[in-house]
Amino acid sequence: MFAIEAIKFNRDTGAATHDALNLRKNATQFISAPEWRRFVCVNPEDSRAAYAIAPTRGNPISIEVSLSTTDPSAAFIEVRVEHHVKARPVNFVNGQTSFVSFELDVSVAHSGVHVRDVEWHWEYRLGPQHPWHHFALTRHRLYFVLDVPSPVGTGIRDQTLVWAQRLPDTLDIPGCVDR
Repeated sequence: MFAIEAIKFNRDTGAATHDALNLRKNATQFISAPEWRRFVCVNPEDSRAAYAIAPTRGNPISIEVSLSTTDPSAAFIEVRVEHHVKARPVNFVNGQTSFVSFELDVSVAHSGVHVRDVEWHWEYRLGPQHPWHHFALTRHRLYFVLDVPSPVGTGIRDQTLVWAQRLPDTLDIPGCVDR
């Protein structure tokens, strides 16, 4: 049996060109990585990430995933989420992986300003000639904004201004929400 243990959307807190923005739950609480954790995150609102469209345009966007297996003979598999996360090989050492970088499907992040609840059906295969098998389901709420926000009148980009509790209000435009 294989499992997803954790997912990091915001891999680099100092940049927004290849991963998610720093995100706050509200005025006092940051959402820290990993944003998704096994047995903790069940619903999309339990695992939130925000992407700025302008700085990520043209760049590969990636997440980091930690996996585990209960099969002591499993050393190598390929993992993907069809249409969302590109396939890549994963190696297990003593039934665990460190955080492994996966590239997102570009269409996920470059589809305009909106919020989307997604279900990712994770699949594995034992090698290129083997069929894909479902092994996990993760749910996430993804926000897409035009750019890294800046305080009014300053022009200074500040990732700490993105509040998950406020994003639905700012994205509440007809045709903008895709759930």
